[in-house]
Amino acid sequence: MVKPRQADGAGFSSARLGFGDHGLERMRFTDALGQESVIRFGEWQRNPDFPANAFKFSPPAGVDVIEG
Repeated sequence: MVKPRQADGAGFSSARLGFGDHGLERMRFTDALGQESVIRFGEWQRNPDFPANAFKFSPPAGVDVIEG
């Protein structure tokens, strides 16, 4: 179980991570109000290949873009 270092302002009060043969399979979060959320990961691949055009970023108007 993991808990935030500082409870004030944290988005959760505790979390449990479930690992299986291929890594992380499940995450269970409890928020500060006691509500529980479960996220299950299935059929995921570590470092899959994506085509170069799979992602495109278009900055909103008025934003400075600094290229390095």
